[in-house]
Amino acid sequence: MAALLVAIFAPSLPARIRLRHRGPRASQRRRLHDDNLIADAGTVEVEWGHQFSGSFYSMPSTLKFVPGGNHPLWRRTEFSAHVETMTSDGSSGNQVTQLADRITLIAARVLHDDEKLSIAVAPQTTFFFRNERGTRVGAATFGRYDLGPHSFGGTAAWTGATVPSPTNPAGAWEAGGGYAHRWVRLVLFGNTLYDRSTGATGELSVFEGGSWDLNEHVELDVVGQHLNLRSGSVDHRLYVGLTINLGRPRDWFSGRRESAPGGAGSSFVSLGHPGRRPLRERW
Repeated sequence: MAALLVAIFAPSLPARIRLRHRGPRASQRRRLHDDNLIADAGTVEVEWGHQFSGSFYSMPSTLKFVPGGNHPLWRRTEFSAHVETMTSDGSSGNQVTQLADRITLIAARVLHDDEKLSIAVAPQTTFFFRNERGTRVGAATFGRYDLGPHSFGGTAAWTGATVPSPTNPAGAWEAGGGYAHRWVRLVLFGNTLYDRSTGATGELSVFEGGSWDLNEHVELDVVGQHLNLRSGSVDHRLYVGLTINLGRPRDWFSGRRESAPGGAGSSFVSLGHPGRRPLRERW
């Protein structure tokens, strides 16, 4: 759900065009409300989702990696790549299916993390495979405050196009916030997001849903999305996705079963386990 990490398109455009470029919203939601702002050091994580709305379907996918060690260039930084692996849209009367037309690269850097307050910044760049020219560049900030089982989060972002077009606005910004409550392995949450792009009026979207820790390294997300509530083209969508932590690459073929901070005797890392776990305990 990290819409703030990519372009937001003008409300006058068809809803299918706007949402297709809203990016990895599941990642945004997890940063705001899960225990960990980023994956554990040295591990690889995959987010794989499915998004449905009438005749529209998309498959957002994100691959993430956090290097280990204490090098100042990558310590406490998560590098990720996001694509809409496939989209299929029949709103025009003909069902059109196509593969990804862009990739968004993100570097989420944790600036502060303790028992209650977490802050991160995430510069990002989007490269187009077809249909558009140039790139989109920008950055996002995340903040979260934890109070027992309660979590309050906020985010803001801006992106700009190097070569603007009718479907790739010169500038786009957004701000949002949300609340979440944890019950052991279940997190229920609600988010709001206000976005606006160059030459367009602002739009308001609302999201609600939950995350369930299926086991130490797999998390299920189910999210309802209600987009463009201020316009005449309100779009209701359902997102269902999995987040899978694949552990440390150095252990994949070695047969080692080192204990990880979230799971004893396993090279896999717990996702969103109960109780706040500051980054300083994981580095």
